[in-house]
Amino acid sequence: MKQLFLAIGLLSATTGFAQQRYTIVGKIDGWKGTDSLTLVSFAGTEAKQEPFVAKDGRFTLSGEFTTPFTAALRLDKPARADVKGAPRDNIRIWIEAGKITLTSKDSLKTRAS
Repeated sequence: MKQLFLAIGLLSATTGFAQQRYTIVGKIDGWKGTDSLTLVSFAGTEAKQEPFVAKDGRFTLSGEFTTPFTAALRLDKPARADVKGAPRDNIRIWIEAGKITLTSKDSLKTRAS
């Protein structure tokens, strides 16, 4: 009987930490050519950086997690290359299970759903 309760307890403890999947799909009309981006995730006390590439403003990034988290999606080049210290185009997003779609005419900051 104790083994049954132990097995049920272990099963319920591990199902609470099941991996979930997310997919970020983006389309930024004003971007042409190849652009480098980084997804910076904030889970716990560490920031994890995951670089990826957008081609002609289109990108897809998928991953797994155990609990939803906050992240920043950042264009790696400055928004205005002609101005020293210009900020990078970026957006903070909430990552949860499912598909996250970003669409805009020219910037990451315009629309997230």
